[in-house]
Amino acid sequence: MVSIARGGLQCARMEDRITVVCALVVKDRRVLVAQRGPRSALAGSWEFPGGKVEPGEDWESALIREMEEELSVRIEVTPGPPVASSTWDYDHARVRLIGLRARIVCGTPRALDHAALRWVTSAELKVIPLLPADQPIAAALTHAFLQETSGR
Repeated sequence: MVSIARGGLQCARMEDRITVVCALVVKDRRVLVAQRGPRSALAGSWEFPGGKVEPGEDWESALIREMEEELSVRIEVTPGPPVASSTWDYDHARVRLIGLRARIVCGTPRALDHAALRWVTSAELKVIPLLPADQPIAAALTHAFLQETSGR
């Protein structure tokens, strides 16, 4: 973020978009979501777990690293294109969110950086207070899940 002076006022302008990857982990017809901790921006809101892609990292490597750091699990990212992506301008950052399907291959998720973790149904996903960038990802996941379960 760069500060630009205009007419004596300091205005914040977001130069670059932050790319964030999130894990869409489905188990027993439920998806894993995480509640942001009290010290984080947008505390109390729910999101799909994941994090920022660092310079030089690909999406898959970033997601594997973030899930190990934040949930203490090893994951495998499902091959193929993202389920969905979205862009949202928060007060603190412009975020491009990429939703990747993944499965846990080792460990049980623990809320190391989050206030809580939950496995929710597609119906619950529609009513929990998801972050704005996560909402289109949730809609795409729900749509994809319904297509898979209906045999299409």
